[in-house]
Amino acid sequence: MWVAACIALLTLHSTACAQQALLWRVTANNGAVSHVFGTIHLADTTVFRQPVDVLMALDTSSLFVAELDLDSVQAEGLNIRGMLAAPGSKLRDVLSDSDYVAVKNYVTTHLDGLMAMTMDNLKPGIVASMIIMGRMERTAPASVDEFLWNRAKTLRIPTMGVESAKEQLKALDAMPAEAIVDLVRNPEAFDSLHVVLRNAYARGDLDAIAGAVTELDQYESFATVINDDRNQAMVNRLQPRFQQGGVFLAVGAAHLAGPKGIVALLREQGFAVAPIAGTVRHSMLTAPLPSYTPGNTERTTR
Repeated sequence: MWVAACIALLTLHSTACAQQALLWRVTANNGAVSHVFGTIHLADTTVFRQPVDVLMALDTSSLFVAELDLDSVQAEGLNIRGMLAAPGSKLRDVLSDSDYVAVKNYVTTHLDGLMAMTMDNLKPGIVASMIIMGRMERTAPASVDEFLWNRAKTLRIPTMGVESAKEQLKALDAMPAEAIVDLVRNPEAFDSLHVVLRNAYARGDLDAIAGAVTELDQYESFATVINDDRNQAMVNRLQPRFQQGGVFLAVGAAHLAGPKGIVALLREQGFAVAPIAGTVRHSMLTAPLPSYTPGNTERTTR
């Protein structure tokens, strides 16, 4: 999930939202109801305090869809080949001497010797991802995505990923090398942004998330690949599922809003999409498993 974490924390700037909600009800023209929930790929207790509606929607769904099939990712391990730069391409070749030294020194100091020795052969997006993950403290046993996936599995709700790990790794190819330099030369700026994003997410405030990271607009071409293109692919793949109803889609909050976000794209395909702001909040980590049967459409459409 560290690839997804990099994607989420570097691309939330492309969202622009008039609603402050992470959970959305999706209704097909035949009345079938599904839900879309914006996650954040962090293992942080702060982000788990969510409206009770989130787990009620998940627990009564008939299909749980995440960005990745986490069972397959865990079973297959990391795709080392997909992390390597093209033959003959080195990180030092795309950075100035001073920038390369800065990155090398940071990796040696804050990560490990093996990473420092191999980073020249890795794609810039992979190096950036590892740096980001190295700065994020884990205060929860799992990320939001992992928690929801495991809960669905416990409830025996069928699960699937809408993307492959290979596709996510390929999307990271669009990350410019200068993003690594920005990270290592001013890591405190990332830390501050991380806190702002985490707190905004905990409030379910997509407007605040979008406004907090406008300085990242310099990576516009990367944002197009990592968000806009993937949003369209996800919606196209899931359109027949949404038409049937009972879907609970959990993807990074960056994918929800804006004119090319999942909410807008679903509306373009004829679905009615409405926010569920929720009121009562609790920690999803301590929520009991339901005693009712998953797939109960009456509860799903509450």
